[in-house]
Amino acid sequence: MSLISNINRYIHHIHEIIQSNKSATPQQVLKQLLEFHYLHQYSTISQFFSHCHHYHTDFAKKIIKQSDNSNQLNELEIYFISLKIHNKKMNHQGDFYALFCAYFFYYEYYFAGELNNKNNIKNEILNCVEAYRRDWYDKKIQLYTEQATSKHISFAVHAYKTLGELNYIPEKMLPNVINVLLKGLTAANSDICSASCIALAKLIDHENVTEIMNKSIDKLLNKMLEINNNNSLTASQALVNMKHFPAEKLEKLIENLKENILKKDNPIAAASCQLLGQLQNLPEKFQQEVKVFLQTLIFFSHVSNKIKKAATHVLIKYFHPSDHLLNKWLGFLSSKNVTERRVGCELFAHLTQVPENIIPTFWKELLKNIKHQDAKIRIAALDTLAHFADKLSQKKADQIVKKLLIHPDLNSISKQNQAVRAHLCLALSRFKTISDEVRNDIVKHLTFRMDVDEDIFTEACQALGEMQKISADSLLNSAIKMIYRLEKLSTDSHEIVFHSLQKLFKQLPADRLINLQIRAENLFSEAKNQAFSLIFSSAIQSEMMSRVQQIEAKPMQLLSPSKVA
Repeated sequence: MSLISNINRYIHHIHEIIQSNKSATPQQVLKQLLEFHYLHQYSTISQFFSHCHHYHTDFAKKIIKQSDNSNQLNELEIYFISLKIHNKKMNHQGDFYALFCAYFFYYEYYFAGELNNKNNIKNEILNCVEAYRRDWYDKKIQLYTEQATSKHISFAVHAYKTLGELNYIPEKMLPNVINVLLKGLTAANSDICSASCIALAKLIDHENVTEIMNKSIDKLLNKMLEINNNNSLTASQALVNMKHFPAEKLEKLIENLKENILKKDNPIAAASCQLLGQLQNLPEKFQQEVKVFLQTLIFFSHVSNKIKKAATHVLIKYFHPSDHLLNKWLGFLSSKNVTERRVGCELFAHLTQVPENIIPTFWKELLKNIKHQDAKIRIAALDTLAHFADKLSQKKADQIVKKLLIHPDLNSISKQNQAVRAHLCLALSRFKTISDEVRNDIVKHLTFRMDVDEDIFTEACQALGEMQKISADSLLNSAIKMIYRLEKLSTDSHEIVFHSLQKLFKQLPADRLINLQIRAENLFSEAKNQAFSLIFSSAIQSEMMSRVQQIEAKPMQLLSPSKVA
């Protein structure tokens, strides 16, 4: 058997080891590979020992012993051991040499191990690995460059993706691979075009940009402005993700993103806005330009709310919003224009905290909008309230919750108020700093509403599932009500209730959990409800096991002799 065939045989076995244990360490892989090597030739290791020279036996024992100790073994130490024991060079045509070549090839491929600086072994193993790697990559690249022109779209897409993921392409083959990917950019099929965009951007992402790489970047920049939105967005993302994007082409990239944002009715405008914020290591000049552009977008009346929202998100995440901008948003909260008022509520929900100088005005206007006649404004205001609910003082939180509990929408059973009511329930569940008395009022109110129709019942279930620090008795009472209504609900509501119950299980003490399991088993004892019974029992047992595992994972604390006494 030739050396290459031998290497392939061992690499195939390495793949099998990895498939059976995805988290296998290099040491574990080497140990299993050695065992495979011995057992492949002899039925048992002991038989191998009895048929081998003495130094091979010692070598085998030592090599397996060493591979158990991950602190001592690195990717090359095993080879040094072999040289010491053999006191001579290995047979370059032998199985054992092929095993080492396969192992180092695997290590470099999967772990990006740096072998080139290990001068001591370069002439022994590295040259063979390098030769094998060249041969392997040459064949692989040849295969996928041919497959990229396949009439089968799925084959072609897979080929383009694979070419982009290769961590090594011989310099002589790079121009050919890039040309294949450039052809993919002009493909009529959107999937092929997208795959080639991503692969091309990965391959040309280097500090030293060659002429063909420059040409590729220009092609991708042109691709950004295509009519096909999917291709345009993919090219934009691929270029923005590049770590070594040429500084001299930054201006063109920013201009293209801005053009896509300002195109009328462009479905990728908001996404382009996000990409503008993701540009890394921008010079000061471009940072200021992007910031001014995004702030201007928010004040343009013809710009859609979706784009304004995206621009705001980018400003908050990557830049500091100016006082002028914050005051403008504050003005939106009391605007006579319904759209501006709703957008104002949504904009503040992107902030992590409201600046102190505008807090009084902000809360005054936001609470007014919770009662606004327009349902969309009420929903936006409630969502913003939910966003800041856990940051309020207890006194302020208690005051707001008491107002929400008497809100007309919350106490309505009309289908017309369903959307607002759902957001109200969710907002109530987000208050974490409230007093126990007010928390009990929320739980009582939500539990009471579980006796109404199915929509209101599921809204209450979701809210209760989100709440924290509920008393054990209240939790048990809520869980029992959910279980008793379950069989009368539609299939769509089952998932909501199960999800809420799982959250309640995590807060229930063990004795209440067991109580609940017994009730569920009794309730669903009939044959038609056996599925419900099984689901509940399984969920409760899973929660109990999770708690046991957490206890076992904690280190035991030994009592001091004085405490034992």
